[in-house]
Amino acid sequence: MKAHLTLEGQLSLLVTNGLEVSDPDLFLIFLNQRNCYRLRGCFHPFLSEVNVKVANQFMPQSTDQAIIELVEFDRTLRSLLFEALAVFETQFRAVLAHHAGKTSPHAHFDGIELTTDFKTA
Repeated sequence: MKAHLTLEGQLSLLVTNGLEVSDPDLFLIFLNQRNCYRLRGCFHPFLSEVNVKVANQFMPQSTDQAIIELVEFDRTLRSLLFEALAVFETQFRAVLAHHAGKTSPHAHFDGIELTTDFKTA
């Protein structure tokens, strides 16, 4: 088990492991909003392959700004994907409802040519 670290302790550990932090106060706010342990996956592209399992050493010139930009890219991509999924889901439900309505006005009770297992589950 790893010991609990304050935000300042987390920042200090990251800096000790080679992360270049241009504005510590701003990066502390970022850590507080995102949680250092949740950010762990975003650190991987910046970790030295030689020491990735041993010391979590950052590659030279790994910066706080690069990590912030990666996190923002990930957030934007996730938002776009969820937006596209929401449109698809709405259209799929509309097609399904239309098909069900053609099959039977009671399709929501009877199913639409579904197996008995599906209707009773």
